[in-house]
Amino acid sequence: MVSAKIAITLREEFGLTAVSTAFPEATFRYLAGIAEPDRGLGLVEVRADALDEVLTAVSSTTEVRNYELLDRYEDRAVFQYETDVAILYRAVRDAEIIPAFPYVIRDGTLIFTTTTTPDRLSRLGQLFRELGIPHEVTTISKSLDTASVLTERQRQVVLRAIELGYYDVPRQCTLSELAVDIGVATSTASQLLHRAEGHVMKQYADSTRLAF
Repeated sequence: MVSAKIAITLREEFGLTAVSTAFPEATFRYLAGIAEPDRGLGLVEVRADALDEVLTAVSSTTEVRNYELLDRYEDRAVFQYETDVAILYRAVRDAEIIPAFPYVIRDGTLIFTTTTTPDRLSRLGQLFRELGIPHEVTTISKSLDTASVLTERQRQVVLRAIELGYYDVPRQCTLSELAVDIGVATSTASQLLHRAEGHVMKQYADSTRLAF
């Protein structure tokens, strides 16, 4: 699996694009949403200094229907609304990607995170390019599965080394002390740690070479 944070420049047909660009200091957080065949429903938290003006703009924009203010306190408000299903949602659906809530809109840019397979993430990038949706992957990483990378013995030794403070700064346990604790020679403990560290670092390095 891979985890990615993706920034998308929104098109005008997306419900809150115009409001977001008109009030670039406002932050919209999508707390929940449903995309149906003929409409999209969103539950949104907004924070802004000019909150009255932002809410008025949201309620009056043509892309927003059935606007309902649910809660408000100082510079924060929560509202629900309905809009047309944007092409962005269709691309995410077709790639079988599940964005993690909340995702954020600020100054016309939507940022969301997702955990998925490399193939599905590549498919999403392909669909975005085909549809002309400007996007950028700001971070991407591969999940480190130590259960598959390390042998059971290596995992036990690494966990024990952590418990004894071998990796602390300053170090609370020497290699010799660790070896005595786990009942092996110092050279054996060194080899076990070195191989385990090498496997983990190689997998980490591979994760930085993922393409979107």
